[in-house]
Amino acid sequence: MIDESKAADIEGYLSCFSGDLRERLEANLRQMGEEGFRAYLRDRLAELKGVAIYDVEESDAEASLTVEYVFAEESERQSMRLERTRGTWRIAGADASRRERSLIPYGTPIEQAE
Repeated sequence: MIDESKAADIEGYLSCFSGDLRERLEANLRQMGEEGFRAYLRDRLAELKGVAIYDVEESDAEASLTVEYVFAEESERQSMRLERTRGTWRIAGADASRRERSLIPYGTPIEQAE
């Protein structure tokens, strides 16, 4: 999903989702138009420094996890629910993301950290 977003590949990005979540994203695409949605995808993670995945719980058909997106000045956490569809994991649900300001900006040399 992150790679497809950075590449601004609309079809590739949408293929990462299923169910109601995909339908909402498709509605956003119709509302924003292809160029607007492509810009949204490209800009959304442009400053991304890293990603952490934790709290993974998995069964044969479903999984839940927390994704933390790390940016220079903040991090953003989001819980997701995945479903296995035709052998491929797809994001079926996601909570609203929670942003937190970084105490020390990512990439700050240790000697400059207070």
